[in-house]
Amino acid sequence: MKLILAQLETPNFSFMTVGNTQKRAHALMKQAWTIHALRTGATWTFTEIEDSIVYTEIQNDAMFIDNEPIHSLGYRTAIA
Repeated sequence: MKLILAQLETPNFSFMTVGNTQKRAHALMKQAWTIHALRTGATWTFTEIEDSIVYTEIQNDAMFIDNEPIHSLGYRTAIA
């Protein structure tokens, strides 16, 4: 199953959402930002930060090191 991981880094917080499409992951990120802004009083609008969102296509049982899928780093893996 293909999923889209959306990640947003600010100076003080990291946000991640997962959706079955980029549009859904984006909508979830907007919701997460709205909740965060209400809780913390953050003054940036979502429109001001949404260009900083990084989208990565992932699969079930995906593995990452420093936000890179392990398979793209050239490692062969064996899962028992």
